[in-house]
Amino acid sequence: MKNIFIIKTERVQNVKFEEVYYESSGFYGKEDIRIEDKSIPEVKPDEVLIKVRACGICGTDIHIFDGSEGAAPTPSGTVLGHEFAGEVVRCGDKVEGISAGDRVCVDPDPE
Repeated sequence: MKNIFIIKTERVQNVKFEEVYYESSGFYGKEDIRIEDKSIPEVKPDEVLIKVRACGICGTDIHIFDGSEGAAPTPSGTVLGHEFAGEVVRCGDKVEGISAGDRVCVDPDPE
């Protein structure tokens, strides 16, 4: 898994994940965030799929929303909010040490 740290905290029992779509917010320009339906992606061998339960908004997200540049390019459709927690619902074949049902927190910028 590239560019994210996943910390196992505890197991969640009886996770069901049958949805085909999920709701996501997309940034499209100054003060323009839209809620959209997106297809759930296929999990690659070295990835996990996480059902997000909570997500933080950092100061950079607010600056981007207000029209300023962030630390990286923010193309149309970017999902803001990069510090989140949730439940692993699916794991790729090469993933070890994490299983469906694990609760995790994610920081995609470990440096």
